[in-house]
Amino acid sequence: MFALLCPTSIDLEVDDKRLRLTRAQGEFLLLLLMVARVHDLHAGVKRYHGFQAAHVDESLLSAFPRSVIPEERRRRVYWNGVLARAEVSSSYKPARKLWRRERQGHYMPSTVGVRVAGEAGKPDTYVPLDRLLGCDILEEQGAPDAASRAHVTSPS
Repeated sequence: MFALLCPTSIDLEVDDKRLRLTRAQGEFLLLLLMVARVHDLHAGVKRYHGFQAAHVDESLLSAFPRSVIPEERRRRVYWNGVLARAEVSSSYKPARKLWRRERQGHYMPSTVGVRVAGEAGKPDTYVPLDRLLGCDILEEQGAPDAASRAHVTSPS
């Protein structure tokens, strides 16, 4: 089912460079999970946390066969590493800059460009992920403390 429903790749633009995430990369699944959960993080009156490796728990992983998520990727330490490597301020090369860290272990989507198909003969465009998800609107509708954290990227 996963093979039929899930895209094989996601085309991105980071710092004017194009890259493609594929299903085989840990960032691919985390990006999809973050996109799926971003509105849940804002469901209450206040947003106290961002996406965390703890969201990738055993109950979630058990829904995927080992062919999709191999055994070595079923540990929280693996997902913590993937989150750290792909954050905006990471020194890791290549840092894909897919999410921004608000504080230790808490992440929100970055401004990485995601390829969006053009309409009726128009070319494809790259739209910032946080704009596609409406993060600015979600932050504005939330509590003032959530809006003030919106651009914090340094560790706590």
